[in-house]
Amino acid sequence: MYKKILAIDTSMDGCSVSLLKNHDILHNSKVCKKNHTKEILPMIQTVLTELKLKINELDIVIFSKGPGYFTGIRLSFCIAKTFTIGNKLKIIGISTLAILAEQAWKKYNSKKVLVAIHANQKKIYWAEYIRDMHGIWKGENTESCITIQQANIRICKLSEIWTTAGNAWEKINHKNKFLSTKIFFSNSKDLLNVYLSLKIKNTISKIQYFQYI
Repeated sequence: MYKKILAIDTSMDGCSVSLLKNHDILHNSKVCKKNHTKEILPMIQTVLTELKLKINELDIVIFSKGPGYFTGIRLSFCIAKTFTIGNKLKIIGISTLAILAEQAWKKYNSKKVLVAIHANQKKIYWAEYIRDMHGIWKGENTESCITIQQANIRICKLSEIWTTAGNAWEKINHKNKFLSTKIFFSNSKDLLNVYLSLKIKNTISKIQYFQYI
């Protein structure tokens, strides 16, 4: 039986919350751009109320650890950390890039996903994720902050069919080489799925916060 898990994602333009209680899952999400601080707490309260849970009854809080917006990542972490005060909660960060790969799998059944999201005007956050036979995403070692030119070089070396995800593909010269999607930002539903697949295979390890900051 699964524990009671709260998932929070404010790392990109989306603002979303998912709550797992036994086999019941409730999601709440919206596009809020710069209004994460205003929106996220009421959204959390809504899912807790609907599933009749209190903060001190949760077992785990997971959040998107980045890369993404500095303020959004910090917000999710601070909320998760605050919830641990006086409560025996575990908090775990999951890569935003892996979450985007999971979304591509859910929508397109894609097992090989190239993820690219904006870092700044000259660089992007990049990852090459492959889903293994156990449903685990492999590719965290490919996560990096690279230039557009470096991304194009990486693409030239890839010959198999990949699916794209992320909001930086308009900058990259991929010439319709891959299956293009409109997956632009991550969400807590896929965050929860990534965590559960890792947990089932006992591959969750201690994850450092602010890996990209």
